[in-house]
Amino acid sequence: MMKTLSIQQITFPTTFMFQILGVYFGAKRKLLITVLYLSIFGYYLLDFAQFVTRPSKFALWRVLKIVTICRIIGSVFTIVVLVLAHVKYYKNLVKLAHDIETIDKSLVELGFEKYLAKASYRHHRTIIKLIIVTNVGLNVVLEAYPVWHMPHGKFGYCISNIYPKLLISTMTMTFYQFAIIIEERFKIINKLFENGVRSRVVLLHKSLIRISRRLNSIFAIQFLGLIVLSFIVITAEMHVFTYYFVFNVSSRFFIIVFVGLKNSLSSTIEICYLTKRCSRLCYEANRSKRILLGTRIDIFRENERNKIINLALKMMRSELKISACGLFTIDNSLLYSLFGSACSYIFVMLQFDRDN
Repeated sequence: MMKTLSIQQITFPTTFMFQILGVYFGAKRKLLITVLYLSIFGYYLLDFAQFVTRPSKFALWRVLKIVTICRIIGSVFTIVVLVLAHVKYYKNLVKLAHDIETIDKSLVELGFEKYLAKASYRHHRTIIKLIIVTNVGLNVVLEAYPVWHMPHGKFGYCISNIYPKLLISTMTMTFYQFAIIIEERFKIINKLFENGVRSRVVLLHKSLIRISRRLNSIFAIQFLGLIVLSFIVITAEMHVFTYYFVFNVSSRFFIIVFVGLKNSLSSTIEICYLTKRCSRLCYEANRSKRILLGTRIDIFRENERNKIINLALKMMRSELKISACGLFTIDNSLLYSLFGSACSYIFVMLQFDRDN
């Protein structure tokens, strides 16, 4: 029989990616390596900040300055989150993984060992694909063109721009992998509800809701920073991109426009996938009450019907929502709001640019 991978084995690709970037969570002896990496990054980040403050003949250079400053702030924010991760977040994630494995033991007793084994290998492959697409594709391959065309300071650009992107995307992938794993457990619980198994499963559902909320609390600050930064980057960079084509700007500024399009594209993909993962997790968690309410019970079995209604009402009170520090919920409505606001800003600014 296929052996089920442990949470540590499933999440090994992101752990290995962190080690490549010089981050060793929970290893105090290797903390010096992390400090060394971050010190080198800080040095080149300051050098890049000085480069950005230089004047340029490009019409929207001021807009690009603002975006770059925001990205520098985001990079510093990433360092702060990494320090907090060493101190607090890593222990919370280890505890989270232990609680998920405790739930898995109960699901194995209910006959889902083979299902969990297949799911564990599927999740492992999904995480590897995410790393290839995000870190290798969006953050390395797409960055090769602007780096190749830089006259000097290529290494400094890679350290100050690509390195923080790799860190941020790998940290976000840590959330993705746990969200995928928890979502799969909710699917199993919903199958049990559909098959009429309820008494023990309700406790497992409550435990998974608590685990999901703890996962949300661990990454809430990062979500807030990521969404705010992504909105600024998408709005400003797409403004530059549309300005280039609408007003027929000189082709010698094409590299600036390409970088803007690349940044807005990668930010859009990242925020869309984050919304997808949060929405799917919440959908599976909240689907259980709809399954209970849709259960058909004989009209004469009043006690059983009342019991199911009470269980459904309790689940309605514990509805799962993933939020960014409680300021807004991360779902499809957030996407519509962000992209609607970005489009409105771009149209208004293009009108001002034309009048001026």
